[in-house]
Amino acid sequence: IEKVIQLGGTVSAEHGIGKIKVPFLEMMYGPKVINEMRALKLALDPTNILGRGNIFKDSCHSREGGNPVPHVF
Repeated sequence: IEKVIQLGGTVSAEHGIGKIKVPFLEMMYGPKVINEMRALKLALDPTNILGRGNIFKDSCHSREGGNPVPHVF
């Protein structure tokens, strides 16, 4: 998968990325985009009831005060 990304390919397919390929998202998009994804998820789902744990582990969704945890995945 790393070689695919290096050659300009993607980890996703027509049905999404699959849970096995989640660790490669940061390699493909970088931490800035992943943190933007997390912020969007938090804004649209502040109680973390949708797709819980599919991309962001439950413990990474938010912490006390509602601020996103800075660590990716």
